[in-house]
Amino acid sequence: MAKMSKFIRDILKANDVDPREACWDCHGTWVIYHKSLERIAAKASIKFPPEETRVLEANGANGCAALMVVGQMGDHTEWATGEASPSNNKNSFAYAMAEKRGKDRVILKLVGLSGEVYS
Repeated sequence: MAKMSKFIRDILKANDVDPREACWDCHGTWVIYHKSLERIAAKASIKFPPEETRVLEANGANGCAALMVVGQMGDHTEWATGEASPSNNKNSFAYAMAEKRGKDRVILKLVGLSGEVYS
């Protein structure tokens, strides 16, 4: 099991998230659960203006969806793509998975964990 860095632990604790419950070690890479990122977003007052979300691909019949998601934390804004297709998603909810992935990536960017932890 990889040792979690103090940097990651400190950010999680600052957002009232227990690193032992929020993350798991995936072959040496730390992965954070979506529910933990939702808690972090609430604590950090991260907003996702619906009018800023852009549909990049919409093909429900083929189970493919891609969204550009924008998030704001105070005056800091970040964006990311979220995508889902049969090649990277096993459930039948491509749009929900694309939204989850996009939001998770934005949260990681806004709180300084992008590239340190995956979701």
